[in-house]
Amino acid sequence: MEPNEDPREVAAAAVLADGKVEVDLRERVTRESLGVAEGAKTAILENDDMSRFSVTVTFSDGHVLSSDEVKVMTVETDPSGEVSLLTLGLRQVPLDEVERLVRAGVDEFGVDERRATSFLSSARAAESSGNTVDVALPAEGVAPPELLEIVPTVFASGSGHVVNYYVHLDVEEES
Repeated sequence: MEPNEDPREVAAAAVLADGKVEVDLRERVTRESLGVAEGAKTAILENDDMSRFSVTVTFSDGHVLSSDEVKVMTVETDPSGEVSLLTLGLRQVPLDEVERLVRAGVDEFGVDERRATSFLSSARAAESSGNTVDVALPAEGVAPPELLEIVPTVFASGSGHVVNYYVHLDVEEES
């Protein structure tokens, strides 16, 4: 580490060194393994040139979320310092890709098909209506202790749509 380098940037760069991030939630995930520097509460993983990188998250129940199109990944910790939230951000996604990802959420992760279809209908109309639309789509097929939410946003401008995946860790199962 150079004398003026930010330890948070160094930790994040080390995680992205090979262009791949692999998170296996079947084992304990450490803050260090995901680039959260000592004393920091969060880490922002992104390439200096903002190029895309690959992320694979394997959930405790065996579901796998994988993308080669991640532009930014954030890692948040709870007050005890344990990793509590991963956010995978796909940016500048065309509408066809948003639709493919939402439909994959229905097929692979148990997203409610009616909510997904309603969103996609609104998304297609967004460009002509001048509206921006977004929705939080919980993945009912992923079992606790994790929770997956897929949050697509389609902008009225017609370009640069976003799909965020929120992976909440250690979620209590409702009784």
